[in-house]
Amino acid sequence: MLPSNFSALSFATSAAPACPAPTTTMSGMTLHSIALRQIDWPGVRRDPITRGIGNATRWGQEMVISVGDRLPEATLVRIGAEGPEQVQLSERLKGRNVVIFAVPGAFTPTCHSAHVPSFIRTKDQFAGKGVDEIICVSVNDPFVMKAWGESTGASGAGITMLADADGAFTKALGLAFDAPPVGLIGRSRRYALQAKDGVVAVIHLEESPGVCETSGGEALLAAI
Repeated sequence: MLPSNFSALSFATSAAPACPAPTTTMSGMTLHSIALRQIDWPGVRRDPITRGIGNATRWGQEMVISVGDRLPEATLVRIGAEGPEQVQLSERLKGRNVVIFAVPGAFTPTCHSAHVPSFIRTKDQFAGKGVDEIICVSVNDPFVMKAWGESTGASGAGITMLADADGAFTKALGLAFDAPPVGLIGRSRRYALQAKDGVVAVIHLEESPGVCETSGGEALLAAI
């Protein structure tokens, strides 16, 4: 059973300006032009940012990725023609201009109705600015990511859906969080970044996992 204060996750009547969710139907569920309020999810385990260290920032005891940092080596997973296959992130980043956005969980409300659609809407505009690929990452298994990509239309739009199945990539970025009351353990904070040849050029990190504002497609597009 969800905690009594879970009602804080109720939908607002107006969309977040940088990541609006237009009325649509996904998986038989009607979604309105709404976004979650900017709230702290009940039970989220995270400490406030305390100080900067070099190019990174300390979040609790973790070093958070920042502009100028090289993205860590990571092995992500996707479903290919013959089943699960490993994807070496460094190979997809080398010599390329790549956008990565991460979500707390596939099929969760803001991720499903606002975050992914914002990158579907802006994919062609990113291509016009020289972006070679847009990748969506979540700490889920690759089967869920495949189903989610098909459900949202992200895969059909050409967005690459990759699973950080064991959360190793998310932890290496210093962006993992736990929210036990809503069943989220070791999930990724919501962010969007641009990497050029594997080095972070722009990163937009949300303060609350229930919000899609600065990490939305339109906001990142405006920044690159």
